[in-house]
Amino acid sequence: MSLDTALRSINDHGRAQVTILLLMCLVAEVPSSWHTFGIVFLGAIPDHVCILDEQAAVGYSGEIHSRCGPEGTNSSDAAECQGWVYSNTTYGYTIVTEWDLVCGRASLVEFAQLALIIGITIGSLVAGYISDRFGRKNIFFASLFIFGLLGCLGAFSTSYEMFIIVRVLIGFLDQGINVPLWGMASELFTPRCRPFTFPVIFVFWAIGLMTLPVIAHVTRSWRFLQLAISIPSLFTPLLYRFIPESPRWLLSVGRDTEASAVIEQMASINGRPNAIITLSAPEEVRMTADHKDDVGDVTYDVTKMEARPEDYHELRIDHEVAFGTAEKNMSVSYLDLFRGVWMSLVTTLLFLIWLVSAITYYGLTLNAGRLVGDPYLNFFITGAVECPAIIINIITVTRFGRRLPLAIFFVIAGLCGFVTTIIPETTGLRVSPSWRWLLV
Repeated sequence: MSLDTALRSINDHGRAQVTILLLMCLVAEVPSSWHTFGIVFLGAIPDHVCILDEQAAVGYSGEIHSRCGPEGTNSSDAAECQGWVYSNTTYGYTIVTEWDLVCGRASLVEFAQLALIIGITIGSLVAGYISDRFGRKNIFFASLFIFGLLGCLGAFSTSYEMFIIVRVLIGFLDQGINVPLWGMASELFTPRCRPFTFPVIFVFWAIGLMTLPVIAHVTRSWRFLQLAISIPSLFTPLLYRFIPESPRWLLSVGRDTEASAVIEQMASINGRPNAIITLSAPEEVRMTADHKDDVGDVTYDVTKMEARPEDYHELRIDHEVAFGTAEKNMSVSYLDLFRGVWMSLVTTLLFLIWLVSAITYYGLTLNAGRLVGDPYLNFFITGAVECPAIIINIITVTRFGRRLPLAIFFVIAGLCGFVTTIIPETTGLRVSPSWRWLLV
C-alpha cells in the first residue's frame, strides 16, 4: 500500500499530525506575518512639522499638522528645513523619526517594504530546492533561528542602509520557513484532509495580524517592536526534537527505515502503539499491526487489508514524478512549467491569479493603518476578517471544488475594489467616518 494508505490506517487526521501542524504554524506563520506587515507600525509616518532652526526644535510646543515647508509658507520644498518635530501621540518612535523619512524621503519607507519583498522573491526561487535537498525539518528550523537572529539585529540598525539589508535577508529566510511548512502540511496528511490543513496555516497568519497591532501599541518604539516580533523565533530550536522529518521526503531519498519509524511514532500517538510499519519506496509499502480497537476487545490485523490499485499509482506518481527517484538521470527545472501548450497556459494563468491576489491583498492590508480612526483597531479588524473568510473557504472548496469559488470570489473582490474608488475623500488617503466600514 502507498504512504497515504498507511496514513489512513493509523488515522490520517490523528492527534500526531494535527499537533505537528499546529506547532509548526504557531512558530512559523505568526512571526512571518509580524515581519511581513510590521512596516505598518515600524515605518508609520507621524504628524510632523518643519523647523528652520535646529535649536527651535528643542522644546517646540506649536501645532504639528504635517507640512513639508516652513511655517508661514506654502512651499512643499523641505530643503530649507533644518530639523523636524514629530508627534508621538499615535505611533511613538518609528524609523521615520529615526532617519527623517518624510517629504522628499517618504518613499524610503515604501522601499523598506520592497526590500522585504525582494528577499521573499529570491528566497522563493531557492527554498524549494534546498528543502528537497536537505529536508523539510532542517531547513525549517535553521531558517527560523537565523530569522530571529536577523530580526534582533535589525532592531540595532545604526543606519537606514543597514536596516534595508537586514530586511532583504529576513525576506529571504521567510521562504525557508514557509516552503517547508507548506510541504509538511501536504505530506503529513492524505489528499482528503488537505482542504482542511492549509486553512489552518491561514488561521495562524490571521492570529499574527491581530496580535501585531497589540504588540505595536504596547511597545510604542520601532526598536522594541522589532525585538518583540523577533525574539520568539530564537526559542524554536527547543521544539526540534518534537517535530519529525516528513516521511514522504525520507522515502524520496531512500531513508525507508526512518520513514517507517516516523509513521510508527505517529501511530503510537494516535492510539495505535502496536503498529509495525515497513515502508519501501517505490516498490511497495507494507504495514502490519496487531492492536485493539477502542470499542472493545476486538483485534484486527492490518496485513489483511487489500491495497487499492490507485494506491500503487499514487506511490509511483509521488516518487517517480515528484521526486524523480525512478530514473537516476531525471531532472526538472522551471522550464518544465512551460512544456506544451496546456501546461504553459495553466502556469501563466496561475501566475496571473497569484499576482492579482498579492497586489490586492497586500495593498489593502499595508494601507489599513491609513484609514481614518485608530490605526491599531483598523489593522486588528483587517486581520480578524480573515477568520470568517477562512471558514467560508473551507465550506465552499469542499462543496464546490476550487475553480467556481475562485472565480466568484474574484468577481466579488473586484466589485468591492471598484466601490472603494467612489468613496469620497477628505484628507489624502483618509476617508470620511460615514464611509469607513464600507471601505473595511
